[in-house]
Formats: sequence, C-alpha cells, structure tokens
Amino acid sequence: MLSTEQINDLYRLYWSERWPKRKIERHLRVGWRTIKKYLDMPAQTPAQRPRVSKLDAFKTTIIELLENSTP
Repeated sequence: MLSTEQINDLYRLYWSERWPKRKIERHLRVGWRTIKKYLDMPAQTPAQRPRVSKLDAFKTTIIELLENSTP
C-alpha cells in the first residue's frame, strides 16, 4: 500500500506533469499494476464530519415562534 505522499506524487506526475507510467514506476519504485490500481481508483476525498447545527439548541423556540406568528 502506498503512503498518502506517494499517492499524491503519483497523481501529480501522471496528470499534471504527464509522465508515462513506466517512468513513474521507476521513479517511485513501484510496480505497474500498483500504478494502474491507484490511477483507476477515484481520488480520495476529505472525510466528512457530521456537523451539529448551531440552531439545534433553539429549535423548539423557533418552532413555537413560527406557529404563533402564522394566522
């Protein structure tokens, strides 16, 4: 398994600098199957944390105000 730094280098060399897979293979010292595997996978996205709304503490008050203000 490649480290995050190696994966980033792989994407940068292949997509930005347009290196051929063989040259990347020699530069990173990994096999062509590994390079193919990581290029075929979608890029990693940042992990999403569940967020709590700042208004959750006031939710009941907001609902009461809305119910009282509508005719």
